[in-house]
Amino acid sequence: MSGNVSIYPSNLVNKVLNADGLVVGEDKATEIEKVLNCLNEKELDAVMKRFRDGMTYKTISEEFGITLSCARLLIEKAVRKLRRPENRHYFEELVADSIK
Repeated sequence: MSGNVSIYPSNLVNKVLNADGLVVGEDKATEIEKVLNCLNEKELDAVMKRFRDGMTYKTISEEFGITLSCARLLIEKAVRKLRRPENRHYFEELVADSIK
């Protein structure tokens, strides 16, 4: 990877911080990866399908074999974990660095 391309979706960062138009560079992908480690495998898979792949909650629910409301709850729970103070500072640093 090079430049401002990352396997970690900027729209996930936007969801956590409500920051629009942020581009996540490769150098910051490592920091995001550390934060994503707080999620269990199912949460991470659901979050990446939603924010990286752009899948709908309905498609995710069908793929996971759960109800639509359970898919939403799963992703909302994961985003809440990412918003915790001990994780949020990584995202805040991303935004601050992107403004410089």
